[in-house]
Amino acid sequence: MLAAFVLTAQTEPPPGPVLHAETRVVQIDVVAVDSHGKPVTGLTKADFTVTDEGKPRVIDIFSSSMGNNSDETSTPLPASRQGLPPHVFSNRNAGPPAVPGHSTVIVLDQVNAFFEDAGYARQQVLNLMPKLKPDERIALYVIARKQGLLVIQDYTTDRPLLLRSLRRYLPKGLAPRPVFPDPWPIGVQDRATSPQVPNDFNPNRQTLEEKEFVWRSNSEQARLSLQALAEHLALLPGRKSVYWVTQAFPARLMREMGESAWNKTFTALNEANVAVNTVDSRGLYGGNPSGPTISAMQQIAETTGGKAYFGRNDMDAAMAGGIEASRTNYTLGFYLPDGERDSKYHALRVKVDRPGLQLFYRQGYYAGNTDLPVPEKVTGELESALLNQVDSAGVGITARLDAPSGTPPAVTIHLNLDPTTLSLTEKGTEKGGEWTGKVDETLIELSESGGTLTKVSDVKEFSVTNASRAKFDHEGVAWPFSIPLIKGAVKITVVVRDLKTGRVGSLTIPLK
Repeated sequence: MLAAFVLTAQTEPPPGPVLHAETRVVQIDVVAVDSHGKPVTGLTKADFTVTDEGKPRVIDIFSSSMGNNSDETSTPLPASRQGLPPHVFSNRNAGPPAVPGHSTVIVLDQVNAFFEDAGYARQQVLNLMPKLKPDERIALYVIARKQGLLVIQDYTTDRPLLLRSLRRYLPKGLAPRPVFPDPWPIGVQDRATSPQVPNDFNPNRQTLEEKEFVWRSNSEQARLSLQALAEHLALLPGRKSVYWVTQAFPARLMREMGESAWNKTFTALNEANVAVNTVDSRGLYGGNPSGPTISAMQQIAETTGGKAYFGRNDMDAAMAGGIEASRTNYTLGFYLPDGERDSKYHALRVKVDRPGLQLFYRQGYYAGNTDLPVPEKVTGELESALLNQVDSAGVGITARLDAPSGTPPAVTIHLNLDPTTLSLTEKGTEKGGEWTGKVDETLIELSESGGTLTKVSDVKEFSVTNASRAKFDHEGVAWPFSIPLIKGAVKITVVVRDLKTGRVGSLTIPLK
């Protein structure tokens, strides 16, 4: 949706209230492989059975994809540049063109990584490119310290462009791998539980409490980056395969951070139809295959319908095989009746009437509202959206940037929020229906290196009457927001959070 200030050429709002009807479809994308890891073709609707909390479901929707992409090879423009007037930006149309075929996202985790392992992972991704079919669209991301989730290269089939983009990126802030006894005592402890942790710059001076704090910080950055990635990819059609190349972190941190935090992230990934395949960047040098970091990788992969790859030195071949297998997938779906939208988590099970096959698919869904409120003790969502430099579409944002004015100069941004992504609370009045909403918004100016130069925050409340409801449904809500222009600023990130649902939207606006 475009903002109100660019809607003048469009039709007027309808005269009466707009009623939105929603039919909930639970979609399950399934990858089936044989005992050799090869994709299985030729399965039919009759071969599958689906149970929801043990209850059989009728498969109302069935389709299959063999991964035959079109010949499209161009790199799409960023969301902020597609089909919008000058100086107008939006987070509502990110990603690759909506054409049939298969796409893959590779995420290099350089927060949970040592320097040597990050270099090895980078080389393995370079080695991967010639192993993929020419029509496979690839996007490259990095989770970088103090910069969050970065897009190194948007979706493209142009292999030389991908290689140039990856070689051009220079990681920062990585600590060298600590020296361990040789041989490493496999079975006694996992390397990840050593007092040394990734990006620990003063290993001889830190206490155990300080080292534990670094681990928790690294794991939370990874979680928030995965959630930002889900929100970034949510508007794209079809199944999205993500390969997260990481050293991960001990699985206990996922429990100790609270189930609500990781449940929110898993829900965002599953609702965005994203499968996270975890790839151990340490190769055979990694710790105990049954150790806590591997357990975390397995849990994340299993919950989202991906696969965990570890204990092997051919990471490029492992990813190539996984990508080839995921090009063949089956989409199953069933309609969820209104009476069963209980807003609870439902475990899904899919079986196939053919022996010896292994299935990968999402393990569950939330029936009803998928916007999970974040408890007060779970912090960092807003800061993460500010840090991660990819747009998130949890709240739809369109913005028009005015030229700097005044002394000292300030930048005015006219914000418009998509009504379909906002929550309203109904209040009865003598004059008829009335609804209220509440969001908080933050604007932050960033330097070329990603450093924060200034930050301005505010809370906005708005009300919608029965008479103005049609206009709200058509145009959303809009208001200006000003921020002083700081020398050295190259971009502004806008973050809006719905205070009822916890949904977060973000939009990065270039100043040059």
